[in-house]
Amino acid sequence: MDKYTVLPTDDGHNMRGGWMVHKNGKMQGRPHTKKSAAKRKMRNMASDGDTIEVRKTNGQVQSGYPRTYQGGNSSRSEDNKGGGRLPGMGTFKTGIGFD
Repeated sequence: MDKYTVLPTDDGHNMRGGWMVHKNGKMQGRPHTKKSAAKRKMRNMASDGDTIEVRKTNGQVQSGYPRTYQGGNSSRSEDNKGGGRLPGMGTFKTGIGFD
């Protein structure tokens, strides 16, 4: 099982640089400007049984973590392939003229 952690980046100024996803202590990909984006990336990378953890800007573990990932990512489910809803944009169908 792997361990995924969202940590603040140290840009030497005021932590404005963003947030990074680490897998087993090694950085994965590019920094995210929002913590929520890094958490979403971490959930997309994690598999059932992996440990996930989110840290605050001061390095402390955020409330509710660490925990074992249980999946449930509806955006990757087979039932969600037909289309979806964008806020304020109505509905859309995937694969129509965008392939």
